[in-house]
Amino acid sequence: MEYYGRKPNYNFLHRMMFGMAEFYNGGAFVIINTFFAVFMTKALGMPAALAGTIPLVGKVWDAITDPMMGNITDRTTSKFGPKRFYILIGAFASAITFLLLWVSIPTTSHVILYIFYLFMYCLFSTGFTILFVPYYGLLPDMMDDYALRAKFSNCRMIWSTLGSMVCGLIPTFIITDTLNKSLYMKCAFIFSILFLCTSLVTFFGTWEKKKEPINTTLAESFPQSVSVLKSRSFRLFLGLYHFNQKTRYRLGYGYLYKKNLRRRICSSNRNSFICGRLR
Repeated sequence: MEYYGRKPNYNFLHRMMFGMAEFYNGGAFVIINTFFAVFMTKALGMPAALAGTIPLVGKVWDAITDPMMGNITDRTTSKFGPKRFYILIGAFASAITFLLLWVSIPTTSHVILYIFYLFMYCLFSTGFTILFVPYYGLLPDMMDDYALRAKFSNCRMIWSTLGSMVCGLIPTFIITDTLNKSLYMKCAFIFSILFLCTSLVTFFGTWEKKKEPINTTLAESFPQSVSVLKSRSFRLFLGLYHFNQKTRYRLGYGYLYKKNLRRRICSSNRNSFICGRLR
């Protein structure tokens, strides 16, 4: 069997290198779910009703681009391997677009702000898709053994959990003033570099089987993606994933709401009893 990339190696180091890209997936959306709406409403002054629709439209856009990206990957040929090639491109694209999410523009128009950040969010979603659709399809092209795949997937989950922990904690020490736009950019710059580095480690630490590209059209992407809903196991997984995401959003926004409420109450030097209860 011939491979693109490095020679196959299944030791613990290479399992961790494969899983390191998941640090991005586990951490980026913790930051976005916790701070992006706050950035738009508090730092930029956008109405909450408008700000809340941006991630929703981004998810719809994601549902369109994911099947297309899978199709494009299957039809690609590259000396790096089709999936590893897009992991390399996506590492830079997703890191840059994550940073662009937090750029401030000199306008107070809610319409312009909404259009700009909607475009930025969809751009970020596209960069994220370029990286992670090939990444999630890479493992079967690295090895056939189920037990080995399980070990590599376990390391991926370790990095995902680590990313969630780091990105849930560190930004709270950086963004100490939710009205200060520069603090959001500072945080985004630090983590975009970190996300880029972890994704590149995965690129250099993986390999991919050489095989012929699949000749399909983009129009075939969507019927193929819908057909998976026929599987009862997949529908159960989809339900579990939905409730998991819903819980994460509630916890993230609930924590931030409590933190801001406590700051407003305690800063007025009144209601000391309520302030103490909110600690």
